[in-house]
Amino acid sequence: MPKIVLFSGKARAGKDLGAELLKRGLTARNKTSVIIHYADVLKFVATKWYGYDGDKSKPEMRTLLQHIGTEVFRTNNPGCWVRIVKELVLGMGDSVDYVLIPDCRFEDEASWPKDCGLESVIIRIERPFFDNGLSKEQKEHPSETTLDHYPFDLYIQNDHTPYEYEKTMDSVAEQLNNLFMLKYTKKVTT
Repeated sequence: MPKIVLFSGKARAGKDLGAELLKRGLTARNKTSVIIHYADVLKFVATKWYGYDGDKSKPEMRTLLQHIGTEVFRTNNPGCWVRIVKELVLGMGDSVDYVLIPDCRFEDEASWPKDCGLESVIIRIERPFFDNGLSKEQKEHPSETTLDHYPFDLYIQNDHTPYEYEKTMDSVAEQLNNLFMLKYTKKVTT
């Protein structure tokens, strides 16, 4: 089965870019990877049924996604987004080395790989002193705050140039196997 790399962080912290850069670094090391978002199906549903226009930079569209994803679907069918992604990952089998998920926002999204016996690491991308432009209500939404105190495996500060961020993620690609080995060896020996 593939190893899972989850990314968490506030809106516009650089999670998607981090996943893209990590994918590039893994490819350079002859490792295969795919990027899957919990929100892939959410955006499809929001577009088809709720009038989402595909531009989450618009405040009303981000609020719509937060509402549909959390207050509608997570309330009425807890774990639905996790089950969709889990089935896709399990369906891949050994066809890829890594699955990168750059939109981990809730504890069930962070914990399911471990619960299924899959190796995973969760990376927190932080961008201090950056105003992401969200409204006060959007910043306080559970999708932005639930994992604020979660015990992440790795913290990355994205407060440098794009070139430096790329170098950081390339270093993560270089060290990823070691991170998995340390994490899972530690759990076995303690």
